[in-house]
Amino acid sequence: MAYGPWAKYDLISWIQHMANGLDTVCGLMDRTWHMAHGLDTVYDLMSWMQSMAHGLDTVCGLMSWIQSMAHGLDTVCGLMSWIQSMAHGLDTVCGLMSWIQSMAHGLDTVCGLMSWIQSMAHRLDTVCGLMSWIQSMAHGLDTVYDLMSWIQSMAHGLDTVCGLMSWIQSMAHVLDTVCGLMSWIQSMAHGLDTVCDLMSWIQSMAHGLDTVCGLMHRIQPAA
Repeated sequence: MAYGPWAKYDLISWIQHMANGLDTVCGLMDRTWHMAHGLDTVYDLMSWMQSMAHGLDTVCGLMSWIQSMAHGLDTVCGLMSWIQSMAHGLDTVCGLMSWIQSMAHGLDTVCGLMSWIQSMAHRLDTVCGLMSWIQSMAHGLDTVYDLMSWIQSMAHGLDTVCGLMSWIQSMAHVLDTVCGLMSWIQSMAHGLDTVCDLMSWIQSMAHGLDTVCGLMHRIQPAA
């Protein structure tokens, strides 16, 4: 599509000018729940993405589209270094959400976010390199139970970006396409296959989501 909110620049403009508070997590979630275009389920969202003329049904196509944007997403290393150096509690879900909701540096708009990402400096450092590396992954970990069990059994854990990256690199395939990723998400046993259910579950948790262990324990299906 080359018109309306689905065109890359129009999409950015459309998001920036939304009247429903998309600059906060709560506003975004509220908007998602009340969308009128059938994007309230993962299946419908993916169907819509697959119907787009920009090849968003594959990771390669998605990345090509992202790379064609004016602001670029070309610095994964910079992003990771920045995350690791954060001193605002980004190592917990609660801290992350509080930070997102209280940002005062222009990250509450798509333009600001893109400008910030663009300013990051330099390898796994390009989106192309990152995607090629992701696409080289091979198989397994296709159920939430197996994935979570594996994560919890790791000796060094996923509490550091380096650990997470090493784990991702050790994976095999399946998740190298949007279809594969969505199929895996839809296979989850806890009703998280719809945006509404996912958000309700996140918002209804009274405790335990503020640590990686707590999050993993909550996601992992009961034996």
